[in-house]
Amino acid sequence: MTKVFSKFKFFESVAYEPHDGQRNFHESTARFRVLTCGRRWGKSLSTSMEAAAAMVERPNQLGWVVAPTYELSEKIFREVFWAFHKYLADFVENSSLSRQGMHIKLVNGSQLIGKSADNPTSLIGEGLNFLIIDEASRVKSDVWFEALRPTLTDKKGWAIFISTPRGKNWFYDLYMMGITDCTDYCSWKFSSYNNPYLDDEEIEQAKLRIPKATFLQEYMAEFLESADGYFTSALIESCCSDDITWLDKRQHVKQQFSLGVDCARMGEDESVLMVLKHSDLTDAEHRVVYIESWKTNTTVQLAARIKFLNNQFHFQQMFIDMTGLGAGVYDILDEAIPGCVVGVTFTIKTKQDIYSNLKVLMENKQLLIPKHRKLVEQLKDLRYTTTASGDLKLHHSDNGFDDFCDALALACYSVRVGETYSPILA
Repeated sequence: MTKVFSKFKFFESVAYEPHDGQRNFHESTARFRVLTCGRRWGKSLSTSMEAAAAMVERPNQLGWVVAPTYELSEKIFREVFWAFHKYLADFVENSSLSRQGMHIKLVNGSQLIGKSADNPTSLIGEGLNFLIIDEASRVKSDVWFEALRPTLTDKKGWAIFISTPRGKNWFYDLYMMGITDCTDYCSWKFSSYNNPYLDDEEIEQAKLRIPKATFLQEYMAEFLESADGYFTSALIESCCSDDITWLDKRQHVKQQFSLGVDCARMGEDESVLMVLKHSDLTDAEHRVVYIESWKTNTTVQLAARIKFLNNQFHFQQMFIDMTGLGAGVYDILDEAIPGCVVGVTFTIKTKQDIYSNLKVLMENKQLLIPKHRKLVEQLKDLRYTTTASGDLKLHHSDNGFDDFCDALALACYSVRVGETYSPILA
């Protein structure tokens, strides 16, 4: 008779006794599990034990632990490493705790490897049976959507996302998918108070000594709007529409279009082309009807692509960011399509003016945008600080980008609201 594997019997063998919240998590069979927790709830321990159980239950399993840095991925990996070496040493074939070579292989062929998300290209390639992303709210969304999600496809692997919240970013979106009964997703939220092994008095002492917002996020696991966020999530979501159809001028010869172009600068930055259809008698809102992005391009390639789009849409105006490739692109287009191209150099004042116009359009319900992942994420990530002179300095977070939202703001500048400071150079 074949012996049936018991996850909770395995937990006993490695001296792990989950509390009620952890047990509820372990009992789930959802393919994608999202765990947002306050500090010291025990999320690293519970997910490490889930990984260890998966390695024993079936042979030849391959799993990764991924975190923003090797130091952080080591937290979960170390729990697995010592669980086997302390209680089930005979199960281990070889292993290493070396920070950039973290791995443990069992005699049944199953392996766990520790990885860092700071180099997304290193995460492409292997097919995984399971994946754990620690501190997921601090990992760039592209790491999951473009690098890690495909690794689970061929083996139909499962994933666990754990983190304390950090604003309403992509981790929040995954959490909401599990809350709203999205197929294959299940989510939990536990505060630090939900760990019966923690002294509540310790949490109360922390509450007295740190800012309220910090306590709500770090101990109560609350998803909060960023205090310095330029757009609220509610405002962004109110402008998103499922009804937008990609258009071109050949289909709608009487409509007017404008183009916003944010040119790549360096690193992972992208060149983004965004087409705005102006409002008309049948459509009260301006609508983004086309988005295109390039990760690698030259001045000549980008200018040629813009010319091609202009042949389709016959733009009223094209607003081009003059930084990066932009100056060269502007020169080529201004000669080829005189009178249509507007060059914009981003300074504190010009960026404030362009984004102020965008925000007014959104608040006045005069703009609809598609539910484009990168565009929405970047709008939510946009921050501001106030300078000594009283101006707003707009910027993305340390791990963020603003190429998509810059292109949107530029495209919308063709439909300026009222009299504003003009950033136009040409």
